[in-house]
Amino acid sequence: MEGTPRSLMWKERYLAAMLESDQTKLPPLLDDAINAVLDQIEETVSYDALEELNNALNILRARRKVVTCSGTGRSSNSDEPKAA
Repeated sequence: MEGTPRSLMWKERYLAAMLESDQTKLPPLLDDAINAVLDQIEETVSYDALEELNNALNILRARRKVVTCSGTGRSSNSDEPKAA
């Protein structure tokens, strides 16, 4: 992701996590994407940008929950804090 402006890194990580079909590779990609979105939320002041980031975060968390539940047979952590 060299050469990518920091403000767009979250989008690359989001797309990588959303497009990965190999369930064994997906958990770390989801974690990286979620962390990138959270980092970007901390740096964002525009309401429209925050809304886009919040939507992306919710989608990534939902996908991680599905992967976690199907991969382990357990439910995921419901105590996870919600996005901004």
